[in-house]
Amino acid sequence: MQSARRRFVLLVASVHFVARRILLALVPRLVNRQYAFTIAAVAILGAKAVHISAHLNALPTTDLVRWGISFFAQDTALLLVLRLLVDRRAHAGSSPAMRWLGIASTVVAAAVVVFVLLLASISISFFAVAGLELQWRNVALAGDSGSWKMMMTGLLSTALVLGALLVLAGVLQALCYAVAGIALDILKRPAVSLLGNFSTWRRHVPSDADSIYRHTPQQEPKGAPEDGFTSDEHRDCADQDPPLASKFTVLQYVLVGILLGAQAICTIVRPTDGSLVYMSWTLPLMPFVDFAHSSPTLDGLPASSGGVNGLDNRTALVEPVPLPWLPKDTPVAGFEDWYEGKDHYSAAADPLKLSNLDHDLLPALRRVKLADVPIRHVMLIGLESTRKDVFPIKRNGIVWERLESTFRNKTLPEKAQEMLASLTPTAKFLTGDDRDGFDRPGDDAFQRGKHRGGINANNAFTTSTYTFKSLTGTLCGLSPLLADFNVEHAHHIYQPCLAHIFEAFNHINDHEAGDGFTSFKWKSAFMQSVTDRYDKQDRLMPVMGYPKDNERNIDWWYLKGSPKFGPVDLADVNYYGMPEVAIEDYIRDAFVVAKETDERVFLSHMTSTTHHAFGIPEEEEYIQLTDDKEWDDLSHYLNAVGYVDRWLRKILDILESEGVADETLLILVGDHGLSIAERGTLTPYSNPHVANYHVPLVLSHPKLPQIDIDDAVASLQILPTILDLLIETGSLSRAKSQAARDLVRNYEGQSLLRPLRNVSDTGQGGWQFTVMNPGGSTLAVRDARRPHWRLIVPVFGNYEWRFTDLATDPHEVNPTLSFDFDKLRGVLETDHGSEAANWAGEAASVTRWWAKENYKRWRYDPS
Repeated sequence: MQSARRRFVLLVASVHFVARRILLALVPRLVNRQYAFTIAAVAILGAKAVHISAHLNALPTTDLVRWGISFFAQDTALLLVLRLLVDRRAHAGSSPAMRWLGIASTVVAAAVVVFVLLLASISISFFAVAGLELQWRNVALAGDSGSWKMMMTGLLSTALVLGALLVLAGVLQALCYAVAGIALDILKRPAVSLLGNFSTWRRHVPSDADSIYRHTPQQEPKGAPEDGFTSDEHRDCADQDPPLASKFTVLQYVLVGILLGAQAICTIVRPTDGSLVYMSWTLPLMPFVDFAHSSPTLDGLPASSGGVNGLDNRTALVEPVPLPWLPKDTPVAGFEDWYEGKDHYSAAADPLKLSNLDHDLLPALRRVKLADVPIRHVMLIGLESTRKDVFPIKRNGIVWERLESTFRNKTLPEKAQEMLASLTPTAKFLTGDDRDGFDRPGDDAFQRGKHRGGINANNAFTTSTYTFKSLTGTLCGLSPLLADFNVEHAHHIYQPCLAHIFEAFNHINDHEAGDGFTSFKWKSAFMQSVTDRYDKQDRLMPVMGYPKDNERNIDWWYLKGSPKFGPVDLADVNYYGMPEVAIEDYIRDAFVVAKETDERVFLSHMTSTTHHAFGIPEEEEYIQLTDDKEWDDLSHYLNAVGYVDRWLRKILDILESEGVADETLLILVGDHGLSIAERGTLTPYSNPHVANYHVPLVLSHPKLPQIDIDDAVASLQILPTILDLLIETGSLSRAKSQAARDLVRNYEGQSLLRPLRNVSDTGQGGWQFTVMNPGGSTLAVRDARRPHWRLIVPVFGNYEWRFTDLATDPHEVNPTLSFDFDKLRGVLETDHGSEAANWAGEAASVTRWWAKENYKRWRYDPS
């Protein structure tokens, strides 16, 4: 027993001894000025590499070859200053002033090291996860209380990058410190020589700094952190030449000298091109550049760069159109401009407005009796992060091909194929799209060839790739505000939203015999299973017409508190909240109460499970769809898509069981997509790829014929289509139908019930704009005349112009990019022809007017 205890004590002592020796060996190597300097060097240069990589495709190869080394000039200058600050011998001396200077230098150097390490960890990890560069001015979003859970998910990747930088600095500390020392030595020689020629008296009366360098020994005392680095030795170059160095040392000096000289020459003679300047900013300045040096990109364009004249002096803001049915004494929310006498949007005054309301209905709709299509209730479902090509999913599409490519035999396993074949039967049922390439018949309720009926838009783009802006565009039939994130709640929503319109209908007294439900009052509600406190959504919903009460606004906080059906005890599936099933009782209850109280339901619902991190409830089976961990997120995303599809079927079952399926118009639309299959990106943040824009859009009713629309469509067309459908089906009383007619003509979008116009009588195109997440920097533009052409327009800041042709490059593998618009047009002229170049000019001109008009409509000052 004693022997075992003795062996244990000896083992502990040995471990302690070894650990102590390792610690004593590592601490001097890591806790020193040399290591601190190298941390900053690795962080700054790593962040610059990411900065260049993020914009590499927008830089002409000739510019990159000629001026690429100058991109690092600011980094070099900063690192040399930092190298001087951390060199304790430069501040050695017995005088108190020199000691205080040394302390101040150390403090400043430490602050710089910590600052650049933090910035680099954040920017590099963001690029690694999102595939895009972080816009530093958007960090203000972190102040929102609902953002903290989302931020926490990024801490792991940031910590991994930070750790990698620290390890890399440990490996490279000798090299980095030595090279910086050589560079300082080279720069010091002419300076000291110059001082010697013009100040000969200094040879007799040396300053403190000179004496420090003169009497510094060639080697530091043993054990000093910088011991053994010849390049760190400071010599008195004015009095004597350095001792003969080895050939290797000479080579080091020559190479470093050539690099410094080349960098200086390139920086001096480089053109004053904005893109080259932008690529040259060093990491510590980037946040300040992002805040202070973002200028309006479109202001420099000529007013008619593409041949569109006369827009600059036009505006769609005039005296509100007459609405004689509005109550005179009781103002209705959303219609304030009519009561306050302020200018309001007028479709008649909008030079970009195209109207198809004078056209006849689509042939398929003329063949049915629309009076037999009752619409008592309207339910609009926003599908979070849902790409069009997963609604329903297609065999042999880009998603399928990506999954196949991860397996060694380039073939999906049988279980994965079966899972994908049965992934989205509800989407097939709703869209009527059986062209998915699968041969699986499905179950009795969702057999091939059966569908619910309605309009399925195959080429629909969202109004914004930021969720709340997309919701505003969809629910209010307008273009979201061209500003970062959700600021719509604090500005003028320039059109009445659907909830406002239904509330206005409630104020029209039109009880007539035999009207049935057309005389019932509407009740609007918004339901979701996640928090409404992210980016001020709780402030946005009331100004969009959803009353701020628990019966009509259901979210995570309500469900976890004291809700009508008791607290919901479900685990969160992402950093926003619970799976959709948490609100099942409340969706059912909305229709139950409406039946009891003779009301009409306008229910809006936002899904969330398909948002990163794509979690599904524990009881749901997860099927692995990839053999490469790098694409695990795509596998999880598709499993989440399948879960939401089953949730949609549950909603259809609720409508059926409550007896309202045949009188409910169901609208489904993606808030934005994800380029997760093409680029592996998990967010549409600042992401111009078309997969982030192309979304499902379905208006479904079991008594409507199945209609496919392949024309270019925008989600702001949903509102006028709903009003048009309510009118045509006789689902409104005569007085409310007249009110709806007055309103529907005054929205920007065309009705999907009628043939769409893609050009005006004067040749003006059917322009469609998408505000890119986060909102204030870039804008996506397309034209219904040529929907395969897309232009990404930088509005503020240093972003690239980007042109793609979906006809020849459907997955945008080879976009045309340039920081300079004239250069972009030149490339388009060569690669795509003069028609594409002229179209880009017209698009830029139209966008220039539209951006300024957008600010006016929202009463927003971008400055």
